[in-house]
Amino acid sequence: VCSSDLLFAALVLYWRERRRFDPSVFEYLILSVVFMMVSEISFTLYEELFSAWNAVGHILKVFSFFYLYRAVLQTAIHRPHVLLYRSLKRREEQLRDVNAELEEYAHTVAHDFKGPLTSIGLSAEMMTRTLSRRPLGDRDLELLERLAKQVSDGARSSAQFVSEVLALAEAGQKPQVLGAVPVGEVIEKILSERAGVLATRKITVHWDKGRLGSVFGSRVQIYQLFLNLIDNAIKHASAASPEIHIRYREGSKPGEHHYEVQDNGPGIDPEIIDKIFLPFFKANSTGHGLGLATVQKIARAYGGAVSVTNRDGACFEVILHDFSA
Repeated sequence: VCSSDLLFAALVLYWRERRRFDPSVFEYLILSVVFMMVSEISFTLYEELFSAWNAVGHILKVFSFFYLYRAVLQTAIHRPHVLLYRSLKRREEQLRDVNAELEEYAHTVAHDFKGPLTSIGLSAEMMTRTLSRRPLGDRDLELLERLAKQVSDGARSSAQFVSEVLALAEAGQKPQVLGAVPVGEVIEKILSERAGVLATRKITVHWDKGRLGSVFGSRVQIYQLFLNLIDNAIKHASAASPEIHIRYREGSKPGEHHYEVQDNGPGIDPEIIDKIFLPFFKANSTGHGLGLATVQKIARAYGGAVSVTNRDGACFEVILHDFSA
């Protein structure tokens, strides 16, 4: 029975991966497994050495090995070019997807950089013209002050954008420094850094520092993940009494961690909910569309995933595993 179970599992696995096989090779493999299963069942039914069931079992096993031989022969000798072509075709499709993604990245990066750089350039030009006038009056000084602020804001926006792009690029990389990261300490640091905006907008954060577990990995990456999730929650916690909930529960497997960050805002439009983790996707005109993409990339680097549901607001669930090289 155990061998039949294993063969049935192999049958299911072949079926799931059928697109990776040449149709004739797939057919031979399925027939081989089926004949082997029936053969094993026949062997369990015979009582005497020279019974019919014993003979049927051996004959079916011969058929099983025959079709397995045909599958190997078809793949390795008669039609190896088909296997090679399928592999190259798959690599070509992957490369085409990567190139399309890079092209989109380049276009978006250029577009997002163009705005602040244009503002800086125009402000600098107006400052030069204003300074050329002598003497400078009060209105000129006020204008220069406004222009200087525009230059400063543009430079700050560009620097923030560069930081976010670098964070996204580094999110999936193998961390250099690993260790146990108490998530409660990370959350405490982020909430301390965001204390001003939390107080200004009167946002209440529900969390328990001692019950957020510890993830083995990079403190920088864990910080980046929760920083983006909490910033996103702050941005969208727009109820009359805005609240953010941060929860934790252990996973079913050793080293598995489940986290939730939930706001009580309007939730996410169902039409875009499948797009919000795409790099540079922006639900509105603010931000650069990199925060949630960074969260997803870090979660995948830790063998996990991130998902979102509308549940009295937007609720993001992140699954992380202790990092293993």
